[in-house]
Parts: sequence; C-alpha cells; structure tokens
Amino acid sequence: MKIKEILYEISKQLEKFGILDFDLEAEVLVRYILKIDRETIFQDLNKNLQEIQKKSIYAVTEKRLKGYPLSYITGQREFYGIEIGVKEGVLIPRQETELLIETAINIANNLENKNLKIADIGTGSGAIAIAIAINIPNSLVYASDISKEALCVADENVKKYSLGNRILLNQGDLLENILDKVDIILSNPPYIPTAQLCDLSQEVLAEPRIALDGGSNGLKVISKLFKEAVDKLSDSGFMIIEITPEISTQVASLAKKYFPKANILILKDLMHNNRAVLINRSIANFAEYHSRPN
Repeated sequence: MKIKEILYEISKQLEKFGILDFDLEAEVLVRYILKIDRETIFQDLNKNLQEIQKKSIYAVTEKRLKGYPLSYITGQREFYGIEIGVKEGVLIPRQETELLIETAINIANNLENKNLKIADIGTGSGAIAIAIAINIPNSLVYASDISKEALCVADENVKKYSLGNRILLNQGDLLENILDKVDIILSNPPYIPTAQLCDLSQEVLAEPRIALDGGSNGLKVISKLFKEAVDKLSDSGFMIIEITPEISTQVASLAKKYFPKANILILKDLMHNNRAVLINRSIANFAEYHSRPN
C-alpha cells in the first residue's frame, strides 16, 4: 500500500466518524507514525509502506475513532505558534484561549512598568505561561496548578524553551501559593456546569474532569479565584478570565461584586462569542488595553 492510498482510506474513516478536519487529521496521524514532516509526506505519496507501518497507522486511527484526542496520540498541540507537549491528565490548549495571550500582550505594551509580574492560574501544560514569557520578555510568570501530574508536563515544556528562570511553577489551589502581588492574572478555569458535562463529546471527556467541572452553575472556581485575587492583584492590575458565552454576564456581575470600583469588560473571540472577562482596577485609558472591539 502506498502512502497516498492509506491517507485516502484513513481520511474516509475519520470523515465517516464525523471529524471535521478529516483530511488534516489523517495526514497528522500518518506523519506521526512515519516521523516525517509535511513536505516529505507529499514528496513520498507514491512510496510503499512497510507492513509494520500500516499496522501502526491503523492502530492510532482506531484510537482516534474511539474518541481519543488527537493531541494525546501525537503528544503535541500548537498554541499561539508554539509547540506544546501534552498527555493524558492535562487539558489540551485551544485556540479560544489565545485571546488571553493577545489581550495580555496588548496590556503589557501599554504599561510603563518594565518588570511585570504575571500569574497563570491553573497552568496545566504551561501553554499560557510559556506564550506569555516568550511574547512579554519583561515578565516574570508565576504558574500554578493543583495537579502534580499537570505540573510535570508544564515543567517539561518550560525546560524545552529554556524558560525556567522566568516561569516559576508551583503546586497549589488557585492563588494560595502566590505570595507577591501581581500586575496581571490570567486563567482558563473550569467553567462548565456539572450537569452539562454529560453533553460533552467523548473526546473532551477524555480530558481531566478537574479542568472542566465548574460546579453546579459553572461559577464555583471562578468565584473563589475572584475572592483570592482581591488581595493578590496590584492596585492598577488586570485580570483576564476565560469563560463560556452562556455564563458571561454572570461572571461579569461576579467580578463587579469582588471588584466594585474596577472597570469590567466582556471580550469576544474570533467568532464574536463572549469568551473572556477583563478586569482592571485602574480605569484610566482602559479602552486602549483591549485590541478587539465588542
């Protein structure tokens, strides 16, 4: 069997399963087993596969068809142009979360402070912390997670990019181990109401429940995070929290409860859905800190 033939076969199986990017995923699975890049696979379309290679491709395809996440199969996920290592037990970074990075970069570019302290709460794979450290070079990032397993993955990623001197990993619940006041707090917390978890796809349910379950109304962790942030966020600090559109107004109201004098803005993603809440304790020139209009 040639590479182009198995690509077609796998693509059709994935399409039948309901995977939208079936052609791309077929290519990724084949390249993963053959350990080749995109340029090589298209150069070698007429190359014959070894029997062991065919069996391996079929094996990973079978896992994918059972709802196992592609990123867990390959051990990689691209986030904000950066390759992040992932594995079972850690939330897979998603494009929607890149809004937090874009907003933080815009904030940093408008601040006079040359040495920013930034906290990434619930760091998981370390994707947010790494993207921040790379794109905001004057920052020191505190990255915390309650999961020791997740922190092991984050540590591997931090070492991969030689950022150990600028990203401080620590195990703890939310902000409990962040002792310094910080200029920016970022978080993609669990925000899915418990009753809605059963409606999620099998693929999403393969990810750690602790990173998904936001309690009965989706606000359990967010409420606790806001409460702790009152004493940890600097007097002119910013807080950017990812949310699901369904709870955006509730989160904004909750933010107003804990930060009554702050300016609060709901941010939209590329699909124009409410995707994050931005809080700033200093309202001066607030509008210029957000690059995407509502």
